[in-house]
Amino acid sequence: PALMTGVKLVLAVGILFLPAFFMGGTLPVMGQYLVRSPSELGRKASALYAINTVGAAVGALAAGFYLPAVLGFRASYGLAIGLNLVVFAVTFWWSRGEAAPVKVPERSPVTAAAAEPSPPLSPGLVWVLAFASGFLTLALEVLWTRMFSQVLQNSVYTFAAILTVFLLALACGSVVAHVLSRRSVRPERALVLLLLASAAAISVTPYAFYWLTSGLEQLGSDLGWGAYVMTVFGAVGGVMLLPGLLVGSVFPYLLKISESWAKSAGKTIGQLASVNTGAAILGSLAAGFVLLNSLGLWRSLGLMALCYLGLAGAVLYLPFRTGWR
Repeated sequence: PALMTGVKLVLAVGILFLPAFFMGGTLPVMGQYLVRSPSELGRKASALYAINTVGAAVGALAAGFYLPAVLGFRASYGLAIGLNLVVFAVTFWWSRGEAAPVKVPERSPVTAAAAEPSPPLSPGLVWVLAFASGFLTLALEVLWTRMFSQVLQNSVYTFAAILTVFLLALACGSVVAHVLSRRSVRPERALVLLLLASAAAISVTPYAFYWLTSGLEQLGSDLGWGAYVMTVFGAVGGVMLLPGLLVGSVFPYLLKISESWAKSAGKTIGQLASVNTGAAILGSLAAGFVLLNSLGLWRSLGLMALCYLGLAGAVLYLPFRTGWR
C-alpha cells in the first residue's frame, strides 16, 4: 500500500502540478487588478473569492455529472482548454484598450495603525489563522466524505455531489465574509463569532448525520437515478452546508483584517492563499492517513471542533485586549 500510494503521488504531481500551478496564480493577479486601495481588500477580495468558488462548484458539478456523459472525457478536456483560451483572448483584447496601470496607494503599518482606533490582529497571527483555516477546512472535507461513504454508493457521482456541496458552502461563506466586510463591526469580534459558530456547527454534524440517515441506514439503495441524486444532495446539504459556510467564511474574512497592514492586494492575497492552500494539503493528508486511523471518525470531528474553539481563544487572548472581551 505504501508503494502504491507513492506511485499515485508521483503520477498525480507529474501530471497535475504544472497546470494547477499556473491556474493558482490567476486569483491573486485578478485581486491586484480589482483592488485599488488597501481599504477595499476585504470587500472586493471576498467577493472575488466567492465568485471563484461558485465557479469551482459549477465545474465540479458539470465534470462529475454531465460533461463526461455528454461529451466524453477527451472532448470535456478539450472544452476546458478551449475555455482557458477564450479567457486569454478576451483578457488580451481587453488589456490592449487599458490605460497604464493605476498605482495602488500604499499604506505603511505606522499609517494604518494611526488610522485605526485600536491595532488589528498582528500579521503573524493572521498568517497562523490562514494556515489553520486551510488545514482544518480540508481535513473536514475528508472526514465528511468518509462519513457519507458509510451510507452512500461508492461512485464518482457521490464524491462529485459531496465536493459540489462543499464548494458551494465555501462560496456562501465568502459571501458572509463579504457582507461582514461592508459593515462597521470590529473585525476581531466578527472573527471570534465565526470561529465559535464553526466549532458549534462542526460538533453537531455527527448527530445531524445520524438523524438524517435514520441511524446510519443506506441512502437511496432502492431509488432510481434521479431520486438517488436528489437524496444525496439533500442529505449532504443538510449536514455540510451550514458548517461548511461557517468554516468557509474564516479565510476570506482574514483579508478584511489584513487591510490595515497590507501594502499590495495581489501580494497579500497570494501570500495568504498560498499559506491556506499549502495547509489544506497537509490537512487532507493528516485526516486521511493519520486521524482516521488513530482517532477514528467521530473523535476526529470532535478534535476539529476543539481546534476552532482554540483558535477563537487565541484571537481573544493573544492580543491581550480587555475592552470588548
